[in-house]
Amino acid sequence: MVTEGNVYDVKEAIITHISEADATLTPKADHVFPNVDLDVWQVDTSKMPVVAIKIGPANIIETAFGRKLGGSVRGNYITFYFTLHVHHEIDSGSEPSKKAMDLADKIITYLEHSDDSASGIVYYDEITYREASGAHHGLARMIIEGYVFVRRPIS
Repeated sequence: MVTEGNVYDVKEAIITHISEADATLTPKADHVFPNVDLDVWQVDTSKMPVVAIKIGPANIIETAFGRKLGGSVRGNYITFYFTLHVHHEIDSGSEPSKKAMDLADKIITYLEHSDDSASGIVYYDEITYREASGAHHGLARMIIEGYVFVRRPIS
């Protein structure tokens, strides 16, 4: 059962959006992990690229909208902060992080065009990204951060 605005369902929708951003992230069970504390060195290198996600904290925005979601539906809007760690093999070219950077760009572009009414996701906002220092041991990492704006009706 999907509950609109439920943190678990929002996280699962984000994981699905990430896996849909690029064919190299399919199947999502092999490439997108719901734990940013993932020990990437324990992941089979044939499973690269790998994205790990962390969600929270959440901010309930009820003062701005007075618990009106549209029509007769009442509830809250919530922003969830999220962090993604994109791990990819080092590119043998001049820029070691190129593969990770290119994949991060694809994920961001996909998120900017994604919503999911079943989970309550309305849109992604304030997305930033940066290269993590020290591409080494065959892997580069990009960190993507941002907010997802979500509806949570009161039942």
